[in-house]
Amino acid sequence: TMFSLPSLNLPFWSKRKTTNREVAPRHPTTGFFLFETKKTIYCPIPKNSSTFFKNRLIEVNGDQELLLHSQLPIHSFLRRTPKYWIHDLRRLSEPDYLSFAIIREPLERVVSAYLNKFVSARRHHPIQVQATQSFMDLIDDSIDPERSLTFRQFVRLICQQQDHELDKHWRPQTCFLQGQVDSIGWLVPQNQLDRFYPVFESHLGTEISKTRSGNRTLYKRQETGVDVTRLSPRRLRNLGWHPEKDQFLVPELRERLNVRYEEDLELFKRACESFEAHF
Repeated sequence: TMFSLPSLNLPFWSKRKTTNREVAPRHPTTGFFLFETKKTIYCPIPKNSSTFFKNRLIEVNGDQELLLHSQLPIHSFLRRTPKYWIHDLRRLSEPDYLSFAIIREPLERVVSAYLNKFVSARRHHPIQVQATQSFMDLIDDSIDPERSLTFRQFVRLICQQQDHELDKHWRPQTCFLQGQVDSIGWLVPQNQLDRFYPVFESHLGTEISKTRSGNRTLYKRQETGVDVTRLSPRRLRNLGWHPEKDQFLVPELRERLNVRYEEDLELFKRACESFEAHF
């Protein structure tokens, strides 16, 4: 199916982009990717270093030229290339395969997604436009759509929508694991990547580049004198730096997000415990 942007009657909606039918994204059945020559199965989760690990696996699989020739972003390339798709998740239990997923502290992931898609992204990015429209439809149609959503409004929207309605960048991580938590060999906490790299390299039989992608969110602790949860993305952008996550996670919002992401919090706790058990 061709990807098309939703039709919105908003004054700032950007001109509709055409999508070449040949490069329209196609999704694998499971969301997991198989790198047969390296006996590796990877479950990418958005905002969890997925660009980094996809790039490293493409490199060690010897498909960098194929990626470059496709002129596609790596996420689209993997979705469009059947050789990477895995349809039978029973293969996760094959003893000589390395299967892994990176699990991130859930509330940190939400803050990072907001800063990345609302503050750092260009104005009127489709993801933030869609979220703003959803907020207007579900919660309050009197807001100024030009201002987009404050973090406080963003949290209200997240707590109002069902899992399948959420954008993938803040959809619960449990949704991506396809009920396979018990079958995945390594649930790796994102804050433990330095300890996972040697395991990863040992299995692949080669060293990997540790250079990270340029889309990481960088934080700086600096007092603003205002409640950053009530600032519009434009005002946050004009600060010239990103407040740290704890400045967004005020007690009221933290409590609401703890309830909303209860299963993800349990998943992260389990990832931390199971990861330690490997050593």
